[in-house]
Amino acid sequence: MQLGIFHIGTRDDRNQIGSLAAKVAKHTMPNVEVCHLTDTDTPMLEGADRAIRMERNVPMAVFRMQHHQAEGDWLFIDTDVLIHQDVQDVFENDDPFDIAIASRVKGDGAHGPAFVEMPHNMGVVFSRSPVFWKAVEAELLTYDRQKQEWMGDQLAVCRLIKRNEFRCLVVPGEKYNFPPFRPYDTNNASIVHYKGPRKPWLVEHATYLLNMEAA
Repeated sequence: MQLGIFHIGTRDDRNQIGSLAAKVAKHTMPNVEVCHLTDTDTPMLEGADRAIRMERNVPMAVFRMQHHQAEGDWLFIDTDVLIHQDVQDVFENDDPFDIAIASRVKGDGAHGPAFVEMPHNMGVVFSRSPVFWKAVEAELLTYDRQKQEWMGDQLAVCRLIKRNEFRCLVVPGEKYNFPPFRPYDTNNASIVHYKGPRKPWLVEHATYLLNMEAA
């Protein structure tokens, strides 16, 4: 398995969060290659083993889907995700899958009509099918420009899952994509997602974990 963290840009706060996500992932799964999926200009995240760079000439969400079309077993995560426990065993599941994605956790903050068609958050996705992501890109390119920049990729993923054209394994969000409800609230989850206003908790918790290991 390889781990891919998609991040472009030079904002210091985003670079810090992404670097902490990479460092914690490497600590948790030292035998897994941590790859920074990015453009030709963004500095490589600290903690990543290597950067996979592509020329960017498309909207951001489309660009991300192009990066996801890599061959092999991959775990793709957002920059605001910390991996607390080794999760490589997901690929040993008896049910073959093209992607594995988590169910939503009640109260995760995804409310309103914009999320009606999105029962899954793609901040954590296990993948072994480049063809799936090519289909997502094709779907995404039928959307308006705003969705091609932001959120359209998640909508396209959820719509493709609903069509049952690919093998999708749904894993529990409480374990694999848990949004904490207070600082240090990990719920013993394997993967914790500090999305939205939770990002300062990621910095605090990741720093604690890395300092504890150094001690």
